[in-house]
Amino acid sequence: QRQIIAASFNLERDRDSYSPDVWEENVVSIALNQERLQEQVQTLRQRIVNRGIAGADETFERIAETLPVAVEAMSEAIDSLRALSPGGAIAAEQRGLRQLQKAEETYERFVSLERQQQGGGGGGQQGPSAEDLADLFELETDALRNQYETVQRSQQESADQGVDEALEKLRELARRQEQELERQRLRASAQQGGGGGGGSQAARDLAEEAEEAARQLERLSRESGDRQLEEVARGLQQAADAMRRSAANRGNTGVTEARSALERLRDARDRLEGVQDDRLERDLADARERAAGLSRQQEDVQNRMAAMRRAGRPSADQVGRINQTKEDMAEEVGDLLAQLDQLGASARRDGAAGARELEEASETIRETQLRERILWSRSLVGRQGQEEYAEAFEDQNAQAIQSLENRLDEAADAVRDRVTEDHATEALESARDLMRSLESLERRTQNDARGGEGDPQQGEGGQQQGEGGEQQGQGGQQQGGNAGNRGERTGDPGARTGAPGPRDYDFDRGGAGGPRAFDPDAIRQMRREIRERAGEARTLAGLVERAGADPRELQAMIDAMRLLDRQGTYADPEEVLRLQSELVQTIKQLEFRLRRELAAGDEERIFLYQSGDVPEEYRALVEEYYRALSRDEGSRARDGANRGRGAGNNQS
Repeated sequence: QRQIIAASFNLERDRDSYSPDVWEENVVSIALNQERLQEQVQTLRQRIVNRGIAGADETFERIAETLPVAVEAMSEAIDSLRALSPGGAIAAEQRGLRQLQKAEETYERFVSLERQQQGGGGGGQQGPSAEDLADLFELETDALRNQYETVQRSQQESADQGVDEALEKLRELARRQEQELERQRLRASAQQGGGGGGGSQAARDLAEEAEEAARQLERLSRESGDRQLEEVARGLQQAADAMRRSAANRGNTGVTEARSALERLRDARDRLEGVQDDRLERDLADARERAAGLSRQQEDVQNRMAAMRRAGRPSADQVGRINQTKEDMAEEVGDLLAQLDQLGASARRDGAAGARELEEASETIRETQLRERILWSRSLVGRQGQEEYAEAFEDQNAQAIQSLENRLDEAADAVRDRVTEDHATEALESARDLMRSLESLERRTQNDARGGEGDPQQGEGGQQQGEGGEQQGQGGQQQGGNAGNRGERTGDPGARTGAPGPRDYDFDRGGAGGPRAFDPDAIRQMRREIRERAGEARTLAGLVERAGADPRELQAMIDAMRLLDRQGTYADPEEVLRLQSELVQTIKQLEFRLRRELAAGDEERIFLYQSGDVPEEYRALVEEYYRALSRDEGSRARDGANRGRGAGNNQS
């Protein structure tokens, strides 16, 4: 009631700072809260009268007489608020508060007097006690809490349904983008789609659908407060932008943008699947808390029944309170069973961990007939001559609830292990993707700094093999770099020679004395791409932390990316090349450390893009092929480098 008075006062005082619609909406909100509070006071007063407590003690009679006066004052306040006059409602609100304070003081004096009597040994008093009114308040509080939790659960279910729909949409978009990428490849190889644009309408349509899905996720993020959905929406928008760029370009550039869009779609899809895993973990934690609440209620019931046995003849009020608790417990068990059935079905459908344990938890409730046992045990409360049987029956109920808790703990452990493993896998994949993107950017930047020599599209694909017949020394170095890249994929730490730095290239062949200056278009492209990579690095930092690893290298990378996002940095091409080389080296070190920490015992496994598409019976052969290829390429790279140095000496 104090909060309602303060809200009315503040709204009247600050009226000029609100728009008319917002101000009216706030007044209506205060009126609704006053109505709810009035209903609670009426319910409390009615329960005091119905239980006969008011007639048994003058203290409760005075409280029962005070509460209707408060209700009447609240009615006046509600009328003023409905008339959009919060200032006129304050006086009535204050009268209602004074009546509630009067009832509170009466109750506190009664509680204090009863404690003094108990302390003095006068324990033979019959009739109502402080516990009677406390139970009434507790019942009212429980009812309000159940209403709140029901509304909150309904809102959460609506948000979860939105996430499921968005995930299905992303899976469909990823499938269609794969088809679009293949069409772009075919057009590029056939030298089609010429002219200024060259893109397809299908790519533009996909971009619009991706943007619509991004807007849906942004709305869900605002409604649920889940920042992960906001990050997924941001990645979807970036995918839509890449789709539009692929539609606006032809040839290999369009293919590259289409591939980038597909990767971002897959990343968004994987993140939403991670949101689903987190949701299962959240819902399971809620189920465990509900089971723990049942355990606490069962313990309270047993303690009260033990107290009744010690006191001798139980009162009807005591029996009624215990039976009311049992009815609440039975209803909670029914709701919990429905929740577990839904969680188990969802886990089975999504192939999530914990599905079997959730089914066992549901079966525990059914096999023990927990709900039916709780309801039937009401007939044993307070029955003379059956105290021992009732005690044994309550012990069995407690054991059934404990068994339910154990099953839920097992399910939680299975889900937690799966989520941790998924976070580790996602962090490793994201680190590898970021490493490939930074390597591709470095190769294209080095190509620009050399004056556009070589094929930039080959650089983007990581497939540079050197120009046939052109300067064997440089070709050997290029093949050596490729061998090093293949060595990284084999998981051999010794093969991680790293990408060559800017000073490892002969920039002075054209007489310019160093790397050439970048043109404005190239600078804009590099800055745009480095901003995207910085966002990926920040996301990766969160994944690494959730996987239980230390993301210390990523902060240094983000700082370096900030430098590369400044226009002035590009006035010094050598500094740009140095920073990019450091980024590549740092992400390689991070990826290797993460693989060692998060995939222990898996260091020798080859990491192939979409390796899951390789049939199981051919996997070993494919891995051996790439190992042999890496060894052969490394040998040829060394031979080429030696021939290049020898040719240089002969020219000298």
